[in-house]
Amino acid sequence: MPEDFRPRIVSAFKGWRYTEAANLSKYFAGRSGLSADLIFKNNAHRLAILIRETPEIPEYLTTMLTRKKLPKNFQLGIVSTTSQFIGFENIRAAIEHGIKIYRVSKNDVSIYVDPARVDTLSRVKSSRIKKEHDRQKIKGIPLAIIQEIAGSKNLRYSQILRRFAADYEGRHFVAEEENTFILACIKRLLRETLPDSDSVKSIEVLETLERFMQREGIRDHFLHSFQVFLLGCIILDYHYGKFSAWYSNCFGGSSSVKIEDTWLLASLLHDAKYPFQNISKWSGLGPGTGYAIKLETPRRRAQLLGSLFQHSRRMKTKNTWHSDLVDRLRNPDIEKIAIAQVSPSSPNLPNHAAISSFSLLAKESILPPVIFCQEICPAALAIFLHDSAVWSDMTKAGNLLPLEMKQFPLAFLLIYCDGLQEWGRRSGNDPQGKNSCLLDLKIDEKSVTTRIWFNDPANAIMMEVQHARILNEIVVPSEIDFKCEVNITSPVATKPIR
Repeated sequence: MPEDFRPRIVSAFKGWRYTEAANLSKYFAGRSGLSADLIFKNNAHRLAILIRETPEIPEYLTTMLTRKKLPKNFQLGIVSTTSQFIGFENIRAAIEHGIKIYRVSKNDVSIYVDPARVDTLSRVKSSRIKKEHDRQKIKGIPLAIIQEIAGSKNLRYSQILRRFAADYEGRHFVAEEENTFILACIKRLLRETLPDSDSVKSIEVLETLERFMQREGIRDHFLHSFQVFLLGCIILDYHYGKFSAWYSNCFGGSSSVKIEDTWLLASLLHDAKYPFQNISKWSGLGPGTGYAIKLETPRRRAQLLGSLFQHSRRMKTKNTWHSDLVDRLRNPDIEKIAIAQVSPSSPNLPNHAAISSFSLLAKESILPPVIFCQEICPAALAIFLHDSAVWSDMTKAGNLLPLEMKQFPLAFLLIYCDGLQEWGRRSGNDPQGKNSCLLDLKIDEKSVTTRIWFNDPANAIMMEVQHARILNEIVVPSEIDFKCEVNITSPVATKPIR
């Protein structure tokens, strides 16, 4: 273990006495063979620190803690020396076994997951949750979203959204009727924005295949994509002047394409190819089943993404971006990541964000250059950048993250809304999406605040961790404060959800 981490960790626990490389066998009835890298002592309290490259909790550790609980005055902590994101099962294990997880940065050591946070989460009356669950039986979109959409006024398709909100609230949906109703609205929106059949077909395929995926426990992506679209529309509508100006700056300050048109494509198509990334999980064909995507010009498409990315990073751009700049303005790291993510040998088989992005870029030869460069390419770049697997590769490459909101307004909106929209997501295990619900959405000139309830405290803390990660490590907001408040009603789950 690198020695330079220890002084940094020790300095973070000022006032605590410590010892190094201490054996923990006595705390596990002498049978563990486990050693801590550091043990801190403060009066009667003990904190044993394990320094690891990742924040993952070793399975052998949870096994030992299941067999024998530690004394009340003794706690385990894991210090991660990298910025790798923590997964849900590790958050659950940390809560269940009382393990604190820290992260080392250049300047300090900060708490990443604190099991004690569960005790301080805000609680909601069960009567309020029952009201939301009763709605979820017949409608998947929360009333808070519909009420905001009903007041839309600044977007080119605001009239369509207002009509949708009114008609949606007046209906009682049964079985597949809701998806059919939403799909009709999507078709109307796309007809007026990008009148081609490919985008509509991609969404229709997603909606159809999702029925099979949900039987295998995979969460919804069709309704999710539409709710991401609606949430982004609400934010855009309220802060239209700011987002439009930031978007136009990428094209010399005079984009002929409206940001809401590009947002429509980016949001509705960001998960369009998700079924093909996970085909072996739901198709019944078994492990090893892959999806071979045939791309005629993969390198050209990767270069388009890299060139627009590099152009967008320039805070003040006097010139517009167009596809002819690919040879002169490039970002080799983005190109390399994009090619790797669509490779059949990719660990993600291949990545749905990358193939959704590349599919949009296939329109280069059939659309006018202005539409392709100012509408299609920004949407494709935002789609490519929205996935966490891409973030991991960008972090490894260095100097690519975080993205500035003013430089990447569309990517910011997609990354943020996609990460936030966890409420009511349906699956075969939760067909009505009752494990979470949106309680409130408030937006004003300075902030956007959402309040989300979770049945499982581990999911609530996961949302807090993810929200903080997105706004601190992936994208950096400007002029608008984005907040997410999480609520629970139930006690800590002691058994893992299968």
